[in-house]
Amino acid sequence: MEKLRLPLHISGLWKPIYRDNYLETGSLGIGLVLEPLTEILLKENGECPLKINEACYNVDHVRIAREIYGLQDSIEMYQEIPLGAGAGLSANISIAIGYSISRKLLQDPANRIIFAGLLGHELEVSLRTGLGDVISELMGYGIEIRRRPGPPCIGDLVNVDVDKDILITVLILPRRVYTPTMLATYGGDLAKLFDKLYHYFLDEASIERFFEVSYKFSKEIGFLGKELEEQIRSVLKEGIASGAVLGFFVKKSLIVIGHMSELSFDILGIRAVLPIEKIVSLKVLKRPLIDKINESVCSDTLRKYFDL
Repeated sequence: MEKLRLPLHISGLWKPIYRDNYLETGSLGIGLVLEPLTEILLKENGECPLKINEACYNVDHVRIAREIYGLQDSIEMYQEIPLGAGAGLSANISIAIGYSISRKLLQDPANRIIFAGLLGHELEVSLRTGLGDVISELMGYGIEIRRRPGPPCIGDLVNVDVDKDILITVLILPRRVYTPTMLATYGGDLAKLFDKLYHYFLDEASIERFFEVSYKFSKEIGFLGKELEEQIRSVLKEGIASGAVLGFFVKKSLIVIGHMSELSFDILGIRAVLPIEKIVSLKVLKRPLIDKINESVCSDTLRKYFDL
């Protein structure tokens, strides 16, 4: 048995980039890299190929990895945010698959995690379940800015420290908006809006501006409708007025609220106004899983990847 611990990732702004191969396909954008980390166990034996919080799941990622790459390990995961909600749990699965397969090919853990990023990104892109989550979860912390699409060794991102003592409260709606459907709605108008907001954020990269541009984007993409916004504002009006709430936006099934750590929410009050499935408190990750990438490690690992 081997253990992995991977962060969550919630994009506030994104732009799909499609190329002729999986490794150069991905997304530009910005997002929050968050903890508590997902606890992952790779087991040699297991009656269920994938368990999340003790429930058995059948997902295409595992099926394809077993059929094409000979995945044998069973994967067990523990995370409060559910699969499909919009926090990058699918990428956690794909990275875990890549790491499991790497154990037969590579001895060095540094090479293994890079290989996990390459194969994990391929799975995410091929199934359209994520375009930028893998590199963000492996190399990101704080606010990540994706500058070139692709996995580690191919893509490129930089990180912005979040020095303020803030919490990210996530309200999980019962609806599910799956990534392939979301990507299918992305058109030219959204691409133009992305470009404008992306460069506006780069002019003053901060947690406050992150929530500002993410809020505008979530309205335009259709996640944050008028009625839902009114409901959210009714819950947060005191925090917004006092400045304790930095902002909010909606990503798929998630209402994402940034606020000072001393601010507490009236959970009963929230549930009276919003159809909430679950409330989870997260923190911004302070250090990346992969700090720096050695070029020789990339070269060796890419060679193994292309030999598959």
